[in-house]
Amino acid sequence: RITYPVVDLQKALFAISEAGTGKPVVLIGDRGRGKSHIMAALHHAIVSRDVVEAWAQDWGQRLGNDKLMNLKLTSGFLPVTEAVHNNEYEYLWDLLFERHPSGQKMQGKFEASGVPVPARSLMEEMFSLQPTVLIIDEFQTWFDGLNDEPGDTGRKRRTWTFNFIQNLSELSKDRPDVFRFIISVRNNQTD
Repeated sequence: RITYPVVDLQKALFAISEAGTGKPVVLIGDRGRGKSHIMAALHHAIVSRDVVEAWAQDWGQRLGNDKLMNLKLTSGFLPVTEAVHNNEYEYLWDLLFERHPSGQKMQGKFEASGVPVPARSLMEEMFSLQPTVLIIDEFQTWFDGLNDEPGDTGRKRRTWTFNFIQNLSELSKDRPDVFRFIISVRNNQTD
């Protein structure tokens, strides 16, 4: 009730609204700039759509903001939210396989495929079974710490993660009906 709808929060909410384009949302800013707070609000907007829409309508009336007053958030999405700098997951797909209702089945398909990165088609199949919003906080901190092991047989964690993020970004843009992607970084000084 006391959270003020700052411009950045409004933009983020509009991005996950029914009118949103589905393009990946990237929050950029140094530490302490409110990215994590906005991401928590977005998680809450997915879990408690009616509460957040009522909040937006109330603030929209107070501020004379028709767009905020008429905000309609998407429904039926599962939020998967994680601050990855805590290093709880070696790969982002581990997080998705763990938290998605069809994750174990899709993890089995992935492991049986013998490829190092889950295929885009596999992720699209999983998200078609349960539409998902992936909210990743502190991505740059985590990603910048990844390394590729030397040699042809070494694990290529940084390369594989880069490829996976590219696939998720394209999937979010092409299929916003089943997948939305929100990520925070400190700056644009990374791959």
